[in-house]
Amino acid sequence: MFKGTMTKIADAAQTTQHLLVKFGTDADHIAIATAAGAPIGACPDTPALGDSAAVILIGVTDESVTMVASEAITVGERVFAAAAGKISDLPAAAASYFCVGQALEAAAEDGDEIQIASCVPFTVTVAAG
Repeated sequence: MFKGTMTKIADAAQTTQHLLVKFGTDADHIAIATAAGAPIGACPDTPALGDSAAVILIGVTDESVTMVASEAITVGERVFAAAAGKISDLPAAAASYFCVGQALEAAAEDGDEIQIASCVPFTVTVAAG
């Protein structure tokens, strides 16, 4: 049973803490999440290839989760999985995006670490305008 965290093996080196991760090559591994891949959590570590790393399970933990912004984000906004394991506000482009929570702090720019009230990821579809 998992109580908010689990340990997995990194499929590749991570040089930034608090990126969103998804299942990697199998259920025992993690990879940095993309905007299109369903994230399972945030990795507070910077594991090397093949190293074990903690994963904070989003939507399961009873604490806020640190995540990395890809852009300016306003406090209170829903946040979504973005490229390179980061988060963004809802993109305008027609597609489906994974909502991962709500910003408890504002981010001024790409690379800012902010606290998120996480949720179990769900898809939001932006229709073509």
